[in-house]
Amino acid sequence: MDDLCQQERSAALRAAGVHAIDVDDVRATLAAMVVHAGTHLPEDALRALRFGYEREGSDRGRSIYRQLLQNVAGASAAGRPTCQDTGQAVVFVDLGEDVHLIGGSLDDAVNAGVAEGYSGFRKSIVRDALFDRTNTRDNTPAVLHLRRVPGRTLRLSLAEKGYGSENKSAMVMFPEPNAGVDAVVRVVLEHLDRAGAGWCPPGILSVAVGGSFELAPLMAKRALLQPFDMDTLLERADREPSSLSQHERLRVRLFHEVNALGIGPQGLGGMTTVLDVKLSTGPTHIAGLPIAINMQCNKNHHLSAVLDGGGPITQFEAPDVSSWTVGIDLESPEGARRLQLPLSAQDVASLEAGQRVLLSGRLLTGRDAAHKRMVELLDRGEPLPVDLRGQLIYYVGPVDPVAGEVIGPAGPTTASRMDPYVGRLMAEAGLLGSIGKGEHGRAATRAIQEQGGVFMVATGGAAWLQARSVVGVQTLAWPELGTEAIRALEVVDFPAVVALDTHGGDVHRQGREAFAERNRHAQAP
Repeated sequence: MDDLCQQERSAALRAAGVHAIDVDDVRATLAAMVVHAGTHLPEDALRALRFGYEREGSDRGRSIYRQLLQNVAGASAAGRPTCQDTGQAVVFVDLGEDVHLIGGSLDDAVNAGVAEGYSGFRKSIVRDALFDRTNTRDNTPAVLHLRRVPGRTLRLSLAEKGYGSENKSAMVMFPEPNAGVDAVVRVVLEHLDRAGAGWCPPGILSVAVGGSFELAPLMAKRALLQPFDMDTLLERADREPSSLSQHERLRVRLFHEVNALGIGPQGLGGMTTVLDVKLSTGPTHIAGLPIAINMQCNKNHHLSAVLDGGGPITQFEAPDVSSWTVGIDLESPEGARRLQLPLSAQDVASLEAGQRVLLSGRLLTGRDAAHKRMVELLDRGEPLPVDLRGQLIYYVGPVDPVAGEVIGPAGPTTASRMDPYVGRLMAEAGLLGSIGKGEHGRAATRAIQEQGGVFMVATGGAAWLQARSVVGVQTLAWPELGTEAIRALEVVDFPAVVALDTHGGDVHRQGREAFAERNRHAQAP
């Protein structure tokens, strides 16, 4: 009876010139979008990676691109997430003014679709940011942005936004409203310089100028849905510079000047830190110059679908990854040094910043929540649940495995979030070092090097590939933390790069310095 009444209502609405779309179509479409976007990079993102590979002049940087492309190819074929952080679901709904939604609440349908789609992915949303950081276990609630537009359709756009890059985004209310373009460039360069490697470059930079305190970040976030086009823009800038608009000229300028910083892929030094720059501008108050900077890592998972009342869309075409890897030897040997875990003191002393290594043996895992608990135990003088002496901790929160997997996609998380804990765990619990992505802060860097430890980086955005190195898993402590529990991984040829050595070597600092001057000359417009 309910279905019949709904059909009659839909018919009456259509007769009145109103187009009806059932919110259950939104749910089903969004669930399919979540899965597809998490397991496949869109065509334009693959083109961006190929563009970066061809421009990159650093051997280490090109090896990062090979890992990223190999990871995408494998994850896409297996139908598994390309990164363990499939992010916070940000959903944009452009609702036609002639559309009438039937069948329930749009908010409920969006959250139901997200929960369904994320059932096989990592759950990363906590109930309350401050007072109740309990995981909601289904990655809801989603972030929903709704706007009314002319037309008879509903457009769904999804961005699965990982937090390594989101945490490096910023909002600035610039104090001089008439400072102009140079001020915007200065703000962006200063921010990117501070952000360093923590957002998993190479990726996309989105800058919005205008609006208000709350609108500018939304403008920047929405612009990340735009397809990659820096390759064609640079070609036009070289061939016909006078044809570029003011917006386009600023995009090109920011592209060159940010890349001239020398940060490079994963912060290891190189010529390609950003692959594209998106720019949005808009009206604002006479006393304001709002500047929003939104970073997008190398996993630019985005997807759109248009509903017209004819039912849900649940099938999306997967791109052909091989068409973007022609001429690239993804299995190219890296000249890495093989090491057995746990490392000996002699092993650690012999390592040099920038050296590629392949690790085999027992590797512990732990991230924010586990580190906090361990330090709280030290504060109370209580024993830790795991013996850390001589061990490496991998900063990772893996996806749950499916049939045939030892572990789900298991890529590194941001090392700097462990800064408050790493020094004490080394000094008081005997921890030897760690593996993560990005850079440790100055105090943590000093503690690691003064205590004769080591910090290594694994490629952020290569989670499926890294999980292939894991041949065994055992949960050791705090299973209630889910993805943040302490585990022991048995790994074979796990790839990493030495970031901090015992001799004061720092690959992020050295790599950036080596390429900064070169890039200033090579990439100047």
